[in-house]
Amino acid sequence: RDNKSTRSWRRSFQGTKQILWEALRTKRLELALAQNIAPYEIFHDSTLQEMIQKRPLKLEQLAQMSGVGSHHLECYGSIFLEVLHAHALQHDDTTVHEDDNSPQ
Repeated sequence: RDNKSTRSWRRSFQGTKQILWEALRTKRLELALAQNIAPYEIFHDSTLQEMIQKRPLKLEQLAQMSGVGSHHLECYGSIFLEVLHAHALQHDDTTVHEDDNSPQ
């Protein structure tokens, strides 16, 4: 199996984005282990990457992201928003990717 894309994402994140990437992946792994499922069954890496770029604050914003269906939103949405919120508070990092045109 080729992990080039995962490695390139890891390399593309720096500073607090790297910290958030690891926090989201850790939470995903923790949930996956508790449910005896593969981490990607919760959210794919690309969905975590989009969370880092767009920094959703509400379930409605999370629901608009690729890979977040109603089941995943209901089961995991609040948990991942909590990780994003805790990161923002801890690192004073509310950076939103520049191509995100949603109201702040």
